Amino acid sequence: MAKEVSKRKVYNIEFIEYTDGTATMNRVNDGFTAVELLGHLEMIQMQIVKQMQGTMKKPTKITRKVVKN
Repeated sequence: MAKEVSKRKVYNIEFIEYTDGTATMNRVNDGFTAVELLGHLEMIQMQIVKQMQGTMKKPTKITRKVVKN
């Protein structure tokens, strides 16, 4: 049975570095509340620290599944 998407939220970060040494960062938040975004970014930060410490291998793909009651 195919799943039907009921909602999609996207947070996109784009970092552009130019040859003259300047840089631009573009961020687009499409659907996340501030609290949701902070929670996800905190979790990502903890995972990156674990990767740097060598206690977690760098994932090639991260997929999370949340089950609501």
